[in-house]
Amino acid sequence: MQRAMRFRELAMIQLSSYLFGYAMVAVTLASLDFGAWALVAGQLSQLTIQTVSFLILTRRELAFGFQWPVFRGLFRFGFGVTLTQIGGYLSQNGGDYFIVGRWLGGAEALGFYSRAYLLLNQPAQLVGRAGGDQVLFPALSQVQDDRKRVERALNNALSLVAMTQVPLTVLLLVCAPEIIHLLMGPQWGGPAVLPFQILVGVLFFRTAYKLVGAMLRATGKVYYMVLWQWSYAGLVLTGALIGQQVGTWGGVAIGVSIAVMFCHIFALILSWKVVGVSSMASLRRLFSYTGLALVAAVFLIASRAGLAAIGLPGTASLAVLVSGFTAAYTWMFFARPRLFGAEGDILRDRILKALNRKRARK
Repeated sequence: MQRAMRFRELAMIQLSSYLFGYAMVAVTLASLDFGAWALVAGQLSQLTIQTVSFLILTRRELAFGFQWPVFRGLFRFGFGVTLTQIGGYLSQNGGDYFIVGRWLGGAEALGFYSRAYLLLNQPAQLVGRAGGDQVLFPALSQVQDDRKRVERALNNALSLVAMTQVPLTVLLLVCAPEIIHLLMGPQWGGPAVLPFQILVGVLFFRTAYKLVGAMLRATGKVYYMVLWQWSYAGLVLTGALIGQQVGTWGGVAIGVSIAVMFCHIFALILSWKVVGVSSMASLRRLFSYTGLALVAAVFLIASRAGLAAIGLPGTASLAVLVSGFTAAYTWMFFARPRLFGAEGDILRDRILKALNRKRARK
């Protein structure tokens, strides 16, 4: 279904299976005192609804049979993807958690660190999974032998990520205390702010490497992905071990952030050496958005200091900063299109078409 670009149906299956499978079943059983088994039943119900829905919607494309050459190709590809996913899981849930929990304060320190990590990882996971696994991967799979189209698509995708997430990084860095207080409560305030700010500093790289990974998988380079993802897991562990010498989870956050940057750089090198796809165009755009973000940082810091000086509460200050930042960036996006290059034209065209369709329906 992903290869056929049936994204609307996929979204409906994900939503309905969560609402009528996981949420309804888990909440009902939890209210009947089934305890942890309520979560187990919810997961199984959700996956059952998803699987049945997929089979029904693709029943015309499915057939029973066995062909050894087909099985061998699918097994080779699938085994590589499985190894890659295991390495990815370890890199995101392994070494740094173990080190913080084992040597830097136990469960309390791990709680602060993991909440900060989870808070920033959600947008990266959302964009990376939706943009990479569900959109870029099936699109590039269809043109995997046309290197020029693959290169253009990858650079446009990376530039779009830079356009949105580099300025967002600055906003999150400046407003980190207010964001954590609002989303996680005052009890998480001080200790979680520093690791959040350090980890969010590489938000672009954390999202972008998923897109490069989707390109490697779409071109069939799954065992290079295994090398890349397990190297990343090793870098996370090494960075966390070195960072813990500082004696705080902030040091671990720095080590992990450096590992994330190296992971993205390694992925770009593989894409050039193995696939023959250059990412120089997106790197130039990254530098452009970094300069724009630095200008935005000056105004955000000054505005935050001014709002604090007049005694505006943290939540209200956050609302003013976010709304002002969004309005200013949106104005620049439409009023100064040269700042946003080809990726801005792509996004602007999509937005205008969507607005025109809504007007046409009215």
